[in-house]
Amino acid sequence: MTIRPDSPGVNVRQIALSSCYLIDEAFLPATLTASPMTDSEFADFCAEHPDLFFEMTADGALIVMPPNHNTSGLRNAYISRQLVNWALEDGRGFANDSSAGFLLPNGARRSPVASWTPKDEVRQLPEESRDG
Repeated sequence: MTIRPDSPGVNVRQIALSSCYLIDEAFLPATLTASPMTDSEFADFCAEHPDLFFEMTADGALIVMPPNHNTSGLRNAYISRQLVNWALEDGRGFANDSSAGFLLPNGARRSPVASWTPKDEVRQLPEESRDG
């Protein structure tokens, strides 16, 4: 079965229960319906599907992100490199690439191309959030 963004009645839990569901890359990013998840449940769900990249909106919609292609990946690498170089020189915070996920104040879970976080904010995070 191929899951399309307009597939009626498809719940994200169905994907977790069976590996026979495929999402055609032409339909990515795809938005799926999901039950509310805690941070731990979201992390577990993502770990169950290591070949897919997920983000979640503040409303709980699960977004399956498409993989980056060569040009996008190259552009993202340059952005990350520039941010890392600046962060090392500046010394006040840490730079992350697109594999870092963030829980936003509105409840959304997002992974930007590159991000910078002040050291004080990173030190305040629980250990499992820093090294999850």
